Amino acid sequence: MDSELSFPPGTSRLLSRSEIILVPTPSQDPNDPLNWSKRRKAWNFTLVLAVTVA
Repeated sequence: MDSELSFPPGTSRLLSRSEIILVPTPSQDPNDPLNWSKRRKAWNFTLVLAVTVA
């Protein structure tokens, strides 16, 4: 029996033997938050935090 069949429907595989599988898969769009630089992610997080706390 294949081990994949024992998982419930809708289960996403996050690891394979050779690589990490990203879910959702990043697109080539530079505006996709998964493609942002760490600096841009930190800046956006700071803005959201400031608006939330204010």
